[in-house]
Amino acid sequence: MTPPPIRTTIPSTTLPETTSTLSSPSTTTGPAIDTSYGVYTVQPDGSVVPVPTAQHQVLWDLFRRVLGDAATVRYIESFTVYFDAHRNVDATVLDGQTPGKRQVSVNSAYADDLAALTRTFIHEYGHIITLAGDQVSTGGGGCGTTAVDQGCLKPDSYLNGFLDRFWWVYGSEAFDALSSPAANEAFYVAHQSDFVTRYAATDPLEDIAEVWAEFVIGDAPAGATVAEQKILYLYGFPALVDLREQIRTRVGDVIGV
Repeated sequence: MTPPPIRTTIPSTTLPETTSTLSSPSTTTGPAIDTSYGVYTVQPDGSVVPVPTAQHQVLWDLFRRVLGDAATVRYIESFTVYFDAHRNVDATVLDGQTPGKRQVSVNSAYADDLAALTRTFIHEYGHIITLAGDQVSTGGGGCGTTAVDQGCLKPDSYLNGFLDRFWWVYGSEAFDALSSPAANEAFYVAHQSDFVTRYAATDPLEDIAEVWAEFVIGDAPAGATVAEQKILYLYGFPALVDLREQIRTRVGDVIGV
C-alpha cells in the first residue's frame, strides 16, 4: 500500500514554525537589535542586494557560512529579515519562485543568541537537502513512494529510507499522530526516546531536520535508543558526513564544536 502524502513544513503559502523550544527574546544586555525590515535577493556571487543593514549582513553571513557558498547560490533565492518579539519562530524556509530555490526569513528578535540561531539554520539546511531536486521526483504519474509538496520521494532518497526505517513501523499510529496537536502529544509521550527533541515528533520532515541538526552539532552516539539510531542512520551517507565536517569547520566557533 502506498503511503499517503505527507504535508511538508516548507509550503509556499504559509510561514510554519521551525523550532520547538524557543524562549522569549532576551531582555538582558547583548548586541543591539535591529528592528528594521529587509528583503534581499541573492546574487550569483553569494552577496545580496540591496545593501543590507549591518545586523542583516551579520545574519546573512552566518546563514551563508552554514550552507557554504556553492549551496547558498544553488538553493537560496531570497533572504528576508523582520522583527517580531511576540513570534515564537526564529527562522523559516519557504519554496521559492524558481523551482528548486528557497526563500529564507529570519526573525531578528532572536539575533542576540547566534548559537541557537545557527542551530536553526542547520535545521533549515536539513529541510533543503532532504527535499532537494536530487531527492524528489517532480515528473507526472503515480507516486510509488511518499508524496511531499515538492513531488515524490525518490526510492533512494534520505527521507524515503528514514520513513521506511523509523516511521512506517508505527503503522496507523504514525498517521494518527499527524491528525491533531493532542494526538501528536500522545504519540510523543508514548515514544519519547524515539525522538531527539520534542519538536522532532511533529512530523517526519521535522524529525529528519532535527536529527540532521543533532548529527551536525553532536558526536556520534552509541545507538542505544531509536533517537540515537536515527543520528547513526545519517552517518551511513558519505555525502552527509562530508557536509557535516564542512559545516562544523565553518561555524564550529559559533556552536562550540
